[in-house]
Amino acid sequence: MISRVIAEFDSQQAAQFAVSQAKNNIGFVYSGSILSSPVSHSGKAGFSDSLNTHSDFLSAVASPSYSSGYSNQKKEKYSACIICGSGAVENVISLLHAMGAENIRSAV
Repeated sequence: MISRVIAEFDSQQAAQFAVSQAKNNIGFVYSGSILSSPVSHSGKAGFSDSLNTHSDFLSAVASPSYSSGYSNQKKEKYSACIICGSGAVENVISLLHAMGAENIRSAV
């Protein structure tokens, strides 16, 4: 049976490296591709934004010339999509975890 494993990475290079490592080191990996999607944290008033009090606290107490390095700019998330045999799913997921992947999902 064929399965699909998708994992998110912060950089395109990390996603490409994960796909190439899966293809070269794990049996029954048939193909892999990279998908990108823009992520914006600036316009949302979601649950995760309310937990980021570091930026709000600094803007309240620090001088305007202070730069915290935190920005609300658009950022890209890269997803590695790996097609493999169902017997290789656990090995692919383990490899993706070891390479720092986030939000790993698999479908049979």
